[in-house]
Amino acid sequence: MAYARSLRALAKEVGLSHQRLAELRDNRGLPLEKGPDGYDVAVVFRWLRDNLEPDPAKLAGANGNGGENPENENAKTPLLRRRKLIEEIRAKRAGADKAEIELEVRRGELVEIAQVKDRDLERIQIFTRHLSSLEAPIAARMAGKGDREIRAIWRDVVREIRHRLSEDGR
Repeated sequence: MAYARSLRALAKEVGLSHQRLAELRDNRGLPLEKGPDGYDVAVVFRWLRDNLEPDPAKLAGANGNGGENPENENAKTPLLRRRKLIEEIRAKRAGADKAEIELEVRRGELVEIAQVKDRDLERIQIFTRHLSSLEAPIAARMAGKGDREIRAIWRDVVREIRHRLSEDGR
């Protein structure tokens, strides 16, 4: 991460005067908080990108970036430096997100969708198999019974199915 030790150094880094930065802080809410390492340049660039529209009259050249090639490693304009820094930040974030997902997978906190679907299908099959195996005994038990007795039988059936599912490790 890039940090600027002073407001003047930050202003130079982002291509604005320190007075303009102070004005943006006071009037537009630019977050200028100095941490232990100084001002976070990425935070300022992000705020400028999200809150200020570029002035087309100030952008010269057909490609809209002052005539400089954005691929040039030694780009001198603040806009190109800012774009390069934003790209670097995005790449670092993407790498951090990928590493976090990989860690969660190793810990078993994330699983593939196919695994979840397979397990759910297996549970449905087990449930259907157990329900089918109880069909004849249930019918025999319910023959000639009243509502209250039938409800009690169903309660027992549900308990039995839950018990069988738990025996299968589900």
